[in-house]
Amino acid sequence: MGNRNLAVFVGKGFYHYATYDVVRDLANVYANINYDQELEGYWNFIYFGYKRFLETPRAVGYAYFSHIKEIRRVEIPNCKHWLLRDYVRVVVGAKEFSYMPFNGRLYDLRLFFGNGAFVQNSEDLAQVTMVAFRQ
Repeated sequence: MGNRNLAVFVGKGFYHYATYDVVRDLANVYANINYDQELEGYWNFIYFGYKRFLETPRAVGYAYFSHIKEIRRVEIPNCKHWLLRDYVRVVVGAKEFSYMPFNGRLYDLRLFFGNGAFVQNSEDLAQVTMVAFRQ
């Protein structure tokens, strides 16, 4: 069932948040956050997390656009994942899944696992990013 848990790709005018769902046997469940072309070239903070709630598992993505100081959110509800086993491979900026490599700069990549890693709402994300995010 697919070979990725969470993925964010940059398209022309959108961030593409993709995951999978074992219950519906879907290898590509996704949602997009659109942005205006003139935002290219500005620092943006990207977050994508997954929470395996018992009844309502979901993936949530955010994009904080520093230029306009706005947070946008997407949610992919009812997507159940297999539990992670053995290892996690992180691919950043490389050509993957027929998407071209990222042509830009990445800064301050962070991976979180366990309690407190999942950000459920924009207010919590704002508290984390406003302190740590560089403009």
